[in-house]
Amino acid sequence: SRFFFVEGLFKVGPESARAHPGPVCYRKGGHLAVTDGNLLLGRVRANFFPPIFGPNENEALDVAATRAAFNKLLAEEIL
Repeated sequence: SRFFFVEGLFKVGPESARAHPGPVCYRKGGHLAVTDGNLLLGRVRANFFPPIFGPNENEALDVAATRAAFNKLLAEEIL
């Protein structure tokens, strides 16, 4: 499910990030999703996943892009 920031709260769904493009951390231009939140919280550990992400399916999960997407979402909501 996709993440949204509404009236100062994170909300989830009902929209899906789907498998393709998937969450931001999949490196395929997707939307913020529960998987991204779990990655930032340490519930999903990037080093436990094989490098099968990105357009060529040869990259690791992208923690930095996930963090940047959350920061962007928060900045947009604050302005």
